[in-house]
Amino acid sequence: DATNWQYTGSVNGIVNYILDKKIAIFGDSWSDEDIQWSTTVNNVWVKTFRDIVAPYNPTIYNYSRSSRGFCRKDNNNQYTGLEIIQNTELTNIDTVIIQMGLNDFLNGIWVGACTSNGTTYVWGALNAIEPYLAGKNVFVITPAAVSSRGTNTVACATLELYRIVLANWCKHCGYMLINGTTCPQIPKGSSAYEGSHIKNAYHPIVAQHIFSKIAQGGEVFSPLKEILSYVPAETVHNVTTFN
Repeated sequence: DATNWQYTGSVNGIVNYILDKKIAIFGDSWSDEDIQWSTTVNNVWVKTFRDIVAPYNPTIYNYSRSSRGFCRKDNNNQYTGLEIIQNTELTNIDTVIIQMGLNDFLNGIWVGACTSNGTTYVWGALNAIEPYLAGKNVFVITPAAVSSRGTNTVACATLELYRIVLANWCKHCGYMLINGTTCPQIPKGSSAYEGSHIKNAYHPIVAQHIFSKIAQGGEVFSPLKEILSYVPAETVHNVTTFN
């Protein structure tokens, strides 16, 4: 409940990244305030976040759409994460919050080599996004500890690989990281989850977590131990267990 929650940390981050700032949010269904595919999962964290930051008078523009990844188009088959950032006017935006990557993983989109370019690979898309975010305060939220594997996931990867890539992107570009896996009360296997989403009641917790980390100026990457068992091992190129 945002009305009964008080932030007790330093206000430096609030002044630098929220107070009177213009904030753009780019995300997937975890951030999409206009969810149309579900009647039970629709109270996304951005709604509570608006209430939490209201005393600091920011202007929030939410460009999130369900099913979107950095290389994966949204559920309206319109934009990938790269494309929506390319096509959004960011000249007067002060702070950018990005929460994507899960749908790239669930659809088996390859991370790619460090020399990858364009929209085919996640790392290439991330590199292509960088020029559009120049001069902005950028926060990147890593995917939470969901249990959904998807039907097209690359057999030799866990979602932690995508988190590691995002953490290194932040370090490379000087962005601020927020660990989606350290949000209180929604660890891996928690009853808060409905597949790859969380129940409405838990979104205020996510909003408070994100606000606190923005106020702190981000945080260091927190690895999450994940194990993937793949049976049968179809080729020698597949990793059967990954720790």
